[in-house]
Amino acid sequence: MRLADSYWRRRLHPAGAWLRVLLFYVLAWALWRHAWAGAVAAAGAIVTCPWWFPPSKRVDGFLPRALLGERVWLDMTPPSARAGALLAMCLLLGALGWALVAGQAFPALALVVVVTVLRAGFLALVARLPAADPDTTEKTLGRMLADAEGA
Repeated sequence: MRLADSYWRRRLHPAGAWLRVLLFYVLAWALWRHAWAGAVAAAGAIVTCPWWFPPSKRVDGFLPRALLGERVWLDMTPPSARAGALLAMCLLLGALGWALVAGQAFPALALVVVVTVLRAGFLALVARLPAADPDTTEKTLGRMLADAEGA
């Protein structure tokens, strides 16, 4: 399943991108406190956050460049490698969710740190992709802009 290019353009908006980072920690806190309504609200906010901001017209700043790099990486990577990365992320987030809900302080804190470091490291790597592969980046941006004009 592929996300629409218009959704990706909305994800690139800097305010929405940084808000999703913050909402991840709100979700972790709500799970830790067993505040189920807060957890559902935070998860819903993470999913719907891209529609709160207009589509981005520029790719300035670290996080929008990293998200564009993530899209380029998805376009360049074979499906089997993407599936492996998705499985690893789901297992890690599942372990984090279990530790938070079970109230295990040290594993929960350790997993929050691990998830944060791995995600930041991945974003730091893919943030370099648009500069390293300008042809693929131009194709990706062109497709995203064409989709936005057609909508």
